[in-house]
Amino acid sequence: MHRLKDIIHSNDHVEFAELNEIPRLAAQSNDTKFSNQYSHDFSHMDSQFAWNLEKGDDSVIVAIIDTGVDWDHPDLQGNLWFNSAEDANSNGVFDLGDLDNDDDDGNGYEDDVIGYDLFDGDGNPAHSGLPAEDNHGTKMAGVIAAVTNNGLGVAGIAGGWGASQPGCQMMILRVGDEDTLNGEAIVDTPPRRWTPRSAKLNFWQEVFSCHASMIESLSWRPFAWPQKRAYRPEGLSNGWV
Repeated sequence: MHRLKDIIHSNDHVEFAELNEIPRLAAQSNDTKFSNQYSHDFSHMDSQFAWNLEKGDDSVIVAIIDTGVDWDHPDLQGNLWFNSAEDANSNGVFDLGDLDNDDDDGNGYEDDVIGYDLFDGDGNPAHSGLPAEDNHGTKMAGVIAAVTNNGLGVAGIAGGWGASQPGCQMMILRVGDEDTLNGEAIVDTPPRRWTPRSAKLNFWQEVFSCHASMIESLSWRPFAWPQKRAYRPEGLSNGWV
């Protein structure tokens, strides 16, 4: 269209030519804390216009590899990846009744309904040690895919659009603790500590050999874990990232 405008404007009989562009309306989220999320505004991610193109896709699995998540948070529950084969009580949601210590799907991980706790070695990837509002994993889950436009809390970047459109599905993988030193720890800004369970745990391969392709989300600073940089090329070559 811009090329056509230039051609018309070059005609000696035309005084000026301008495009009559159709204005785009920004998608308006009704989440109660949306106005406090500065990262969505026009000077940062411009999410409101991006949501006109894509709001999230429930065929995309995002691994939240972090300190665990407040998985029963009402603004997160709608976008949790769900492994129905491990839903022990068959109620369609993850709860403590699913922790029966059985590997129902035979993949080597017991009770991996919404993910796994690689730090403690069980199927409950909940955070511990800090209130939910101070937990890094819960914060990152909210940023990525809290349910958007559901009139509650915050708006996730890829959280879908209320009940009409599900967002990206979050697989919760707890690999550390924010306030406990155990094994070979990586010390962040005191007093916070990032704590892998053991140097023996090649957690990248543990995670991605268990479940198929997904998006892997890291907000850790690169200097905090030199080993992470070493795994990055392998992750890229195998479609982990």
